[in-house]
Amino acid sequence: MPILPRLSSLWRNLFHKARKEQELTEEIDAYLEILVEQKINEGLDPAEARRAAMIELGGKEQVKEKVREVSAGHQLENLWRDLRYGLQMLGRNPGFTAVAVLSLALGIGANTAIFSLMDAVLLKMLPVKNPEQLFFIERDGATPDMDIKGPNRGLPYSFYEQLRAQREMLAGVCAFRGSPPVNVVVDGQAEFADAQMVSGGFYRVLGVNALLGRTINEEDDKVPGAHPVALINYKYWQRRFGGDPIIVGKSIAVNGHPFTIIGVTPQDFFGVWVGEAPDLWAPTMMYAQIRPDRSIEEYFNDTQNVLARLNPEISERRASATLTGLLQQSLLAASGSQLSPEERQSLRRQRIVLAPASRGLSRLRAQFSEPLRILMAVVGLVMLIACANVANLLLARATARRKEIAVRLALGASRLRLIRQLLTESMLLALAGGVLGLLFARWGSGFLLALVGSGLNPVFLKLTLDARVLGFTAAASLLAVILFCLAPAWSATRVDLTPTLKDGARSSRGGARLGLSKTLVVAQVALSLLLLIGAGLFVRSLGKLKSLDAGFKRENVLLLSTDARLIGYQGRNIGELYQHLLERLKAIPGVLSASLASQPMLSGGVSRGSVTVDGQPARLSENTLRRAAPNFTPNILVGPEYFETVGMTILRGRGFTAQDNEGAPVVAVVNETFVRLYFDGEDPVGQSISFGPNRVGPEIVGVVKDAMYMSLRERALPTFYRSYLQASLRETTFYIRTADDPTHIIAAVRQAAHEVDANLPLHNIKTLTKQVDESLVQERLIGSVSSFFGLLALLLAAIGLYGILAYAVSQRTHEIGVRMALGAHRGAVLRMVLRQGMKLVLVGVGLGLAVSLAATRIISNQLFDVTPTDPATFIGAPLLLLIVALLACYAPARRATKVDPLVALRCE
Repeated sequence: MPILPRLSSLWRNLFHKARKEQELTEEIDAYLEILVEQKINEGLDPAEARRAAMIELGGKEQVKEKVREVSAGHQLENLWRDLRYGLQMLGRNPGFTAVAVLSLALGIGANTAIFSLMDAVLLKMLPVKNPEQLFFIERDGATPDMDIKGPNRGLPYSFYEQLRAQREMLAGVCAFRGSPPVNVVVDGQAEFADAQMVSGGFYRVLGVNALLGRTINEEDDKVPGAHPVALINYKYWQRRFGGDPIIVGKSIAVNGHPFTIIGVTPQDFFGVWVGEAPDLWAPTMMYAQIRPDRSIEEYFNDTQNVLARLNPEISERRASATLTGLLQQSLLAASGSQLSPEERQSLRRQRIVLAPASRGLSRLRAQFSEPLRILMAVVGLVMLIACANVANLLLARATARRKEIAVRLALGASRLRLIRQLLTESMLLALAGGVLGLLFARWGSGFLLALVGSGLNPVFLKLTLDARVLGFTAAASLLAVILFCLAPAWSATRVDLTPTLKDGARSSRGGARLGLSKTLVVAQVALSLLLLIGAGLFVRSLGKLKSLDAGFKRENVLLLSTDARLIGYQGRNIGELYQHLLERLKAIPGVLSASLASQPMLSGGVSRGSVTVDGQPARLSENTLRRAAPNFTPNILVGPEYFETVGMTILRGRGFTAQDNEGAPVVAVVNETFVRLYFDGEDPVGQSISFGPNRVGPEIVGVVKDAMYMSLRERALPTFYRSYLQASLRETTFYIRTADDPTHIIAAVRQAAHEVDANLPLHNIKTLTKQVDESLVQERLIGSVSSFFGLLALLLAAIGLYGILAYAVSQRTHEIGVRMALGAHRGAVLRMVLRQGMKLVLVGVGLGLAVSLAATRIISNQLFDVTPTDPATFIGAPLLLLIVALLACYAPARRATKVDPLVALRCE
């Protein structure tokens, strides 16, 4: 063989087949031998010929690099060619492309939306400097016997002061504490605001600087009450002050005390509590001014939230051991030398735990962690259904392209080359689905955030399409390609050339493709049924909660809360102010009655106390309510006509009147559970409640029906009510029952409060119906989202079923034509096609029911008064799926009955 043709062939091999280093080296060695042979033919001896060939090659490494560059260029060129061809093929089939992209976009967008919310609530780190170095310093092993100032797990302030001196171990230490809403008066306008108290090193430890002005420093936090300064939140600055650039130095009144604004925090800073954004921060030494019902001594007795930044070279174990020893020394010094052996042993159990603080604190995690995981599983199943749907579309499309694929194979294209082309087209579909999915996710994230924030407490979260979310979307798109493309691409390239290239011949692989499509449809039906059953259980649970008899009538009742202490009222003056406001509220046209209570219903918490009846504690052996221990008996202060206003039924005796004031005998009203627990069903009217030894309490004058105060999921606790005219009332909630829609009197209510005291702040103005709805935020989130995606899964399954039957009808056109030519009735053909489709549906339903019976037990703790195997749901969901499936089957079946036998036979 001549030298030049051999060299040309070898270079082609180098450019197009060099895949691995070993193969590349072998090719270069072969080329070297050819050059040596050429030099010998030119008259050189073997040694000189090899030396000249090596010089001409320039070294193996240079050749390798050249081959790599040429190979990369060819690969890039081939990739660009595949992309252009893929775009052309997708453009020729706009219907297929639109359905495929939309299916993928829904699946990817749903997963991205749920992930963005889960990331913000459960995973994302605080937007501060090096959050991984932050730790909460917590006290473990605390007991009521050894706590210096009561049974809590806070840290003594003396120990906190010692922590601040540990500079070698801790780069910084700070403390923070929440607060009830405060009354802020700006330019004569009063409004409730959320406040938080922080120590001077709070912002330094977090590594956060002010956007305007400065942050609170150590000098502001040395002397109680000496530095009335406040740092405000960016959103509060925009909302309350209109983004005034000269806000620094402005004076405001907080709970009647003058404060000076010293700065504004950055836009993305919300503090340490995820989902909560205080309107303002104040130094901890202003504790008495922020909490008018408390004194600074309380803060000195107990520092509950301590945050520290650990020096990078110090290990957590070493820091924990050192701080534990410091704590024990501090407790020993505070307790004195008179300790019993048991107390010393208890003291040795005290230790310091360093809890990672990179993700901050969050009440949302406890409330929504499990619902979000459930929803993530739901949208994951939707993603699988969407991928199965696209896979079915690709299989049907491969049937239409089988002659094209056969021609390319016949012309020498390798099977792997065709698979790569099909994968490229699928990647384009996934890319388009991912981009459109991001738009869906942006809308869906806002919807989810609105659902999460529709509860009793406002939620402050910022859902952004950051690198983590974009990375998740890219991973979901790539996973979608793997799930929906590989099997169809592999199946599409398994073509028998001879019969496929014949005009009018049917693919011998059609049956295999149809079998794969049937499997995908069965899987879609089964997964859709699982989602429908789960959604049905959640919806029925939500319905049970909404229709639950909560012990009160929620219709036409308006709520509003206030706290007169925040504007300087104390003692008896508070009750007189509230009584005056009640009189003004009752005078509003359309108001039927008005009253007040110390706590709003379904607020998640009530005041509790220890009680006895006739010197005897509750008979817990009755087992009427295991949670109803004497130390946890709710105690609620209410006003006259309270039970009539909220619609609670008085079963025995009477309610409270205006005569039950401080000059009258102290009285109480109890609920049914209290009677069962303390009186074993006997009539309690006329008997007395005691609050402890030598503390005779009120006389029981009435019994009312049980009502829910904690939540609708909780059983009614044994509760007793007292007249607020005979006790000290602080923060309160007014209840106003109206003849019509209570929202129509909100303006009149505000005017009445302004006339009583212009500085009296009002908040949480809402209807009792809305209060009930807001208490069900978790159930509404799961029910709404799972229902939407359950119906979406049903739609996708119907599309998949329609596609497989339409494909089957096209494959059996010749057979149907023969049947009809031989006398088959259209009804028989219709039944034949319907039977084919419904068989798949029944198999999928059976599989879905089996999976659902096992899977629904996982969500049993999220249900209320509904069993995981609820018969109504397990019957209704399959029936709905069967009806939709029958409709999806009917269209291709109807088309089959319209096949013209002559046309079908002529085409074949």
